[in-house]
Amino acid sequence: MLYLIHVPWKWVKQRPHFLAEYLSNYYDIDVYFKKQYQKRGLVKNQPPGDLRIHELFKLPFERFSSIILKVNFYIVRFQLKKIINQFDIVWVTEPGLYHLVSGILPNNVKLIYDCMDDALESPKVKLNKKLAHQLFYLEKELLDKSDIIFSSSDYLKAKLLERYRVNDKKIFVVNNAVFIDQNENFKKDNLSEDIINQFQKAKFKITYIGAISEWFDFELILESLNKFKEITYLLFGPDFIEIPKHKRIIHFGSIEHEYIYQIMENSDLLIMPFKLNELILSVNPVKLYEYIYSGKPCAAVEYGESLKFKDYVYLYKNKKEYFKILEKLVNQKLSPKKSGEECKFFAENNTWEKRAKFMAKIIDKN
Repeated sequence: MLYLIHVPWKWVKQRPHFLAEYLSNYYDIDVYFKKQYQKRGLVKNQPPGDLRIHELFKLPFERFSSIILKVNFYIVRFQLKKIINQFDIVWVTEPGLYHLVSGILPNNVKLIYDCMDDALESPKVKLNKKLAHQLFYLEKELLDKSDIIFSSSDYLKAKLLERYRVNDKKIFVVNNAVFIDQNENFKKDNLSEDIINQFQKAKFKITYIGAISEWFDFELILESLNKFKEITYLLFGPDFIEIPKHKRIIHFGSIEHEYIYQIMENSDLLIMPFKLNELILSVNPVKLYEYIYSGKPCAAVEYGESLKFKDYVYLYKNKKEYFKILEKLVNQKLSPKKSGEECKFFAENNTWEKRAKFMAKIIDKN
């Protein structure tokens, strides 16, 4: 299997990384991604021994030059053309990657599209009409040519069907999941001294783990800090927007996945404070699976995909409902909605390992 991903292997671990690792139990997989020159946000992801990771060379500074961007397209495509005939399955995670292999795919290859996000709703695409137009037709062709399409959420599948009129019999919803590592999850002696110090200083520790972008509701966060003087927000993940300056907003940047359970174990509340837009409505949130597994109280904005977690997560529709959750926290009356055993049972039935096994069955039948 030629497994093309749109993020570097050493990016914060996401759906493509986990699925590649577990699908390697069923297929001989080579992972390819374009070279990343910007080191900010990268971590030390180590692949399992049976997974081969390859970096596709490209020239730097393509962000600043349309000429370099075009040259890089041919450089990367040339590298793929040399090896693509070795594979009988090609897996892509983003329409732009399909552009690199369209026209050079062998006739007998099985093409799989794992649609993890609504590509047309990303902020960068929405600001560029030309790019949006190109991406629309690329994704339409990708869906038409794909033998199997995986969608990470029901809402996203519905969007694809409505937008492209694709055959719904070849779209399978495979939600996101949780990674469980029995050896590392709850060790508490590996965190950096800086992280430990910040946790010790804070009275009520509210933690967010994930990317920080336009949809992060900092207006809600700042208003809550004014209302509740005892709380501190600790944010872990790459930032794509400017984070407001506040002495009780502490941002640590990207961290290796192995540390997230130690961080959650030291937190009082885990949050997903998103503004709702079309991009977010399509997201089946990985972090809620991880939050639930930790057994700690967690809160998230309510929408179709988060409602699936309502038995385990405190959901809020507005700031009034969010503040009620925080009021319980500072009054020390906020407990997890389910017991530790129930949370663990939920997580063990929603692992990346199980998702990959289900996908492998679909691939082999189609």
